[in-house]
Amino acid sequence: MDVFHIYTWSTAAWSAIQAAPLVVAPNMIIQLLSPEVKEVSILETYFSRSLGFSLLIVGLLTLSLSGALPLTSGVSSFTEAADQKAPYATATLMLTLAYHASAAFYMWTMYASYGSTGFIIGMIGSATLATAAMWCLMFGNDSHMSKRTGADKRTSNFPFKNAEAEKNKAGKRGL
Repeated sequence: MDVFHIYTWSTAAWSAIQAAPLVVAPNMIIQLLSPEVKEVSILETYFSRSLGFSLLIVGLLTLSLSGALPLTSGVSSFTEAADQKAPYATATLMLTLAYHASAAFYMWTMYASYGSTGFIIGMIGSATLATAAMWCLMFGNDSHMSKRTGADKRTSNFPFKNAEAEKNKAGKRGL
């Protein structure tokens, strides 16, 4: 499993971890976040559960659009899904990067304002996933790898000599 699929499964897991308390016990979450003790309204409970379900759907969409989950039925689909490049993988990666970066920034500002430990824990989780997404964007693209040799096609001989390229050139000239 490559880093991109680990990132997408981690994003789905992080969304599920955040969604579970919102779906299961929204009243408890609202009471914990409220500065004063008050009765929880039905509207607050509704919005908490809606946010929880939305986070679950975002996690599932991330998995399905990135190609981590096969969209066909069958036992061999999981091995075939790993071999195929999903058409929306890069777009999903960029959108989840924007989500994790903005969530981390927002949690950092909330921590700076209120000093709650929960905000810093959430910020660390989102910032870690945003960093992983940035790494996948910069280094996770395999399009420059040769299918025949597995070598990087972007190599040059500056500032060092590229002995492999010269061997290939010499072999082609000799033919």
